[in-house]
Amino acid sequence: MNSCEFLDPQFLGFVLDQINEAVILIDKNARINYANQKACEILDYSNNSPRPLFIYEINPGFQLKAWSTHWKKIKNTKKLVFESSLQIKDKPALPIEVSASFYVYNDLEFELVIFRDISERKDSLSRLKSDKDYNRGLFETTLDPLAVIDPNGLISDVNKAMEMVTGLSRSELIGTNFAPYLENPENAAKYFSKVLKNGQLISQLANIKNINGTITSLLLNANTIVNENGQLTGVFIACKDISERLKIEAELKLQNERYRNAQAIGHVGNWEFKILTNEFWGSDEAKKLYGFEPGESTFTTEDVESCIPDRQRVHQALIDLIEKEKPYDLEFEIHPRDGSSPRIIASIAILHKNALGQPEKVTGVIQDITERRKLQKQATQLAEIVLTSDEAIIGKTPDGIITSWNKGAEKIFGYTAAEILGKSITTIIPDRFIDEFHQINQRVLAGQKVEYRDVKRKRKDGREIYISLTISPIFDSSGKLISSSVISHEVTTQKIERMISGARSHLLEFSLTHNLDDLLEETINEVERLTESQIGFFHFIDEDQQSLSLRNWSSRTKSEFCLVENPNKKYPIQSAGVWMDCYYQHKPVIHNDVASLPNLKGSPVGHPPVTREMVLPIIRGNKVEAILGVGNKKLDYDVVDTQIASRLADLAWEITEFKRSQEDLQTLNQQLEARVQERTAELKRVNEDLEAFAYSVSHDLRAPLRQIRSFTQLLQNELPANSVDKTRHYANSICNVSEHMGHLIDDLLAFSQMTNQEMTSRPVNLGMLVNEIIKELEPETHSREVQWTIQELPVVYADQSMMRVVLSNLISNALKFSRPKNPTKIKIGSSIMKGSTVIYVKDNGVGFDISYANQLFIVFQRLHASSEFEGTGIGLATVKRIIDRHGGQIWAESVLNRGATFYFSIPEVRSSTE
Repeated sequence: MNSCEFLDPQFLGFVLDQINEAVILIDKNARINYANQKACEILDYSNNSPRPLFIYEINPGFQLKAWSTHWKKIKNTKKLVFESSLQIKDKPALPIEVSASFYVYNDLEFELVIFRDISERKDSLSRLKSDKDYNRGLFETTLDPLAVIDPNGLISDVNKAMEMVTGLSRSELIGTNFAPYLENPENAAKYFSKVLKNGQLISQLANIKNINGTITSLLLNANTIVNENGQLTGVFIACKDISERLKIEAELKLQNERYRNAQAIGHVGNWEFKILTNEFWGSDEAKKLYGFEPGESTFTTEDVESCIPDRQRVHQALIDLIEKEKPYDLEFEIHPRDGSSPRIIASIAILHKNALGQPEKVTGVIQDITERRKLQKQATQLAEIVLTSDEAIIGKTPDGIITSWNKGAEKIFGYTAAEILGKSITTIIPDRFIDEFHQINQRVLAGQKVEYRDVKRKRKDGREIYISLTISPIFDSSGKLISSSVISHEVTTQKIERMISGARSHLLEFSLTHNLDDLLEETINEVERLTESQIGFFHFIDEDQQSLSLRNWSSRTKSEFCLVENPNKKYPIQSAGVWMDCYYQHKPVIHNDVASLPNLKGSPVGHPPVTREMVLPIIRGNKVEAILGVGNKKLDYDVVDTQIASRLADLAWEITEFKRSQEDLQTLNQQLEARVQERTAELKRVNEDLEAFAYSVSHDLRAPLRQIRSFTQLLQNELPANSVDKTRHYANSICNVSEHMGHLIDDLLAFSQMTNQEMTSRPVNLGMLVNEIIKELEPETHSREVQWTIQELPVVYADQSMMRVVLSNLISNALKFSRPKNPTKIKIGSSIMKGSTVIYVKDNGVGFDISYANQLFIVFQRLHASSEFEGTGIGLATVKRIIDRHGGQIWAESVLNRGATFYFSIPEVRSSTE
């Protein structure tokens, strides 16, 4: 049974005239055979027009020669999607998006074209291109699987749809070869070669394997990506899921086969041909179909074949039946002898043999299927349009039960037809809008057509989206309302962009006439409103990244919920609750079930209870500057909420920094002279203290330590041979501690001298310096397996002796903290970053907890016990002071038990501090 028979042609025709896309049917001569209502409006054309309209009359780009090229292409590829423009009479050129499909029906070739006006989209795209997040948002929001492959065949990026198809996350896919995800991996090289050779790959059928074993059939389209120098940088792959379409095509093929078998028992007209005597006989009904009088005796094979334009094929089929016993089952056009309209005939015949097994006669049945074929053709065309439309086209009963559900509806709402058919339309309507739906339905029941824009609906995954919809009542021939059609398309992205744009304009205007606190409060109000939250707050992170303070609440929070006393009090970051996860993770965090979270720390007295929360950090460089949070949304927060909040928070922080810089500049101008004098005096005192300290360390502390060590050694020598082990242990401990104290004094003295020591900057060959240091460390490494990877290092402008201290400390630390690893792996390399040379030393040692990285460069701060690794805790502080004096920066990255990497930068141009 053909799937089109489930759909009423009246309903399909009605639907075609309701959809927002224009639909036309074009033959191979570029002539428009059919146009729906929308197409007629755009083309200023009528299906009843006395003169046919040709495609090159409305599109100057499709002249007769261009049309011929286009026809060959659509016939070869079967489907094309592209953008073009129309020139209708004196009207401006109209940009359109075109989806064209090639069909053959009864040996006639047609192109079905669906196009829509994309003027507004073009305008929107030109505005959206200024937004830095647009391209990535578009990449992620499309429902088609997308991937980017680098020149080596490795995946460099995918979207959510590709994650769903493969069953793997983006992080799991990136860096892997694309081939293993194909059902036939050997085809990957062939596809890749075609793309590189032709620059593109069009509509290549491929099957993708999911990790759960399911197979998804896709049409692959690929284009090469080249940089501005014309060099290949990768391949972009866009896939179209056609699994359902292939199932439908297979089902249609099976149904058509069953239909042909059913025709064999039909008795509309019958005929008989006696092979030995060449006699032909036909029933009265058969003669009527061929335009003969029923009682007419002349009705030979020649008479019949004279009415068939394709007589050679029909005659050959009869011969093949007799001689080769090939089945005879034909449909062909006849031109009746009486001059009536051409008809379409279905003819079925069987061969009879005599007792000796010799062919004796052929009997057959013919049926006029002209009207049926017309209806089937119309139904097929209409059904194809409905099924392939990107808009959701839904049929429902007057009481709201869903009766039809196309592919566009599946894409937009996430339900398959099998899941949703027979259920209420309220399944996709959020509960709070049910009353609104009943009001709309009353208007439809009254026979009104209803159009709504920016209506919220609910997907299968629970996410709410904005759609624009048109609901139209459908009546039977007696005028009774029998159903209604719902045509909708998603406008979530456009709606969010409008909301964000409006909020940004409002905040910019608001900032001109209000102070910083008012601006922050209004920012929270806007985020709270756009995310449908009930509370909101804004925290500033102190410069030391150790503490934070609440800067402001939203207006609603302050007026309705929050009774916290002294809300502006600073408090340590470590004492904050689970919402501070965003600080540690450097990304937005959503908690949609706060009560279920472990390690809840509770709330201050008067703090509003929190059921859901979304918090996001405002990051500049590597530092979190502030945190914006909202909470108690009635529905779960999602990635759309984070996009809205992040963009408004960034804008607010840009204005905040501008306002704070204005305030700071004014304050600095007032205090500059006094502060300069104060700092000068303070620097002088510090230098004097450092000099005194260095002198004291060198002379006053060393002598007592030497005496302690000497007397302890004398004591050890005086101990009798049979003295107890505890006494010797105490004496050894005194020696070890005094020796460690000596090292500590030496390091402190070196550390203090780093401030006053004069710098002599000159070109320093870091490669030679590293080799010298490694050679000096050979006594320590000769008994270990150490694998050195030394890249070519640059020449920098710096103090050579200080650079030796820096590299010696970092390389010694790498060796020390990778001592438990066998083999020890140490890599030293460089890069260029923002006008500075960056040097790094990487090891595979024990590493450290990155959350304590800010303690590494503080004097006496150690992340490992002395019993595990020797040291005084001054080396990295000395390194930092040297790098600071050079005008550079130092930082570290690590994963516990997986090694550490230390980086330092030296400006390419000498720093003013030199």
